[in-house]
Amino acid sequence: MKSVLGRRGPVVLCNCIRRFNKNVKQSEEHSRGARALRCASGNVDSVSAGPGVGSQRGPSDRGASSSTGVVSPISSGSYYVSPAEVKGLMSSNKLSGEQLLRALIEPAGNLARPPISGFHVGALGLGGSGAIFVGVNLEFKGLALGQSVHAEQFLLANALKHGETRLECVALSAAPCGHCRQFYTELGCSDSIRFLFGSGPQTDFTLSELLPHCFGPEDLLEEVGPYLLEKQSNRVRLSQTAAGVVESRKNDSIFAAAAVKGLAEAEQCYVPYTKCPSAVALITSTGAVATGGCIESAAYNPTLPPLQSAIVNAIVDGMSSYDNIVEIVLLEVEGAPVSHAASIRNFIQKAAPNAKLTVLDVERC
Repeated sequence: MKSVLGRRGPVVLCNCIRRFNKNVKQSEEHSRGARALRCASGNVDSVSAGPGVGSQRGPSDRGASSSTGVVSPISSGSYYVSPAEVKGLMSSNKLSGEQLLRALIEPAGNLARPPISGFHVGALGLGGSGAIFVGVNLEFKGLALGQSVHAEQFLLANALKHGETRLECVALSAAPCGHCRQFYTELGCSDSIRFLFGSGPQTDFTLSELLPHCFGPEDLLEEVGPYLLEKQSNRVRLSQTAAGVVESRKNDSIFAAAAVKGLAEAEQCYVPYTKCPSAVALITSTGAVATGGCIESAAYNPTLPPLQSAIVNAIVDGMSSYDNIVEIVLLEVEGAPVSHAASIRNFIQKAAPNAKLTVLDVERC
């Protein structure tokens, strides 16, 4: 029988909840005030004219140091800081790990692409490996808001790309929305992650403080695990029809690589609720291939689709514009109750006009 408490222990006591609500209210009032001040001063980025690129600050701004004077790979557009680089930055700037994360929030936010809201969000996660992973918000002009990627989701997809297995601490430019608080319940390490944001009396929170009485994996699954960031194993293979498509393009080495990498991504994507493995391989005009798999949420809506996961990984690898995408290869189970083909076609129409969609059906084995 499932425990109503799950892996997160006792529920938060009432007085803790009241204290938390008071502190969050103060933090949100500060955030709203800062936003209003920024808008009043005209310090809001204009929307980029380039399709799909979004509201990016210019290269000169991205190359600048943060207001704290810390110069890091993030300042030059990188979404990853290696453990050795983290140690060097902490030593040279005489900062603790927490102080370094806070110092890097501003340059991380500069990398966001929000052509609709113009509101840049930066998130940084310190992994158990000692590396720092960057997350930023992505919005797609012409598409439904539900297709957006939240900075906290970007961060987790980035951590997955680099093989991280746990997060120790997450620093944010603003309080995480309920969507992202829910998304983080998929982590086996969710109880121990510290969330840093705001400037009120309390700036350090646990997920149980941010999301008391949460709905999570234990509420849908009889047997829970492996959790997100832990090794997954979805036994799938190309259908006979899909194998024929790959064979017909055997002289196209880039497409062949996309099919192989996409299948590997489908095998390790996080789909404990629908059991419908799916992955996307993006092929760019330079011949690069970026892949991403579906990352499900127990609440369904916070799920990160495979296209968005692949876009995150392509951006981390240096893709500057969705115009660079020439083909999107979708691998999903034929006839499954969940399909991503229609939303990808809409993305192509609105944001990636140079791309074509190829669907490769997979089957469970």
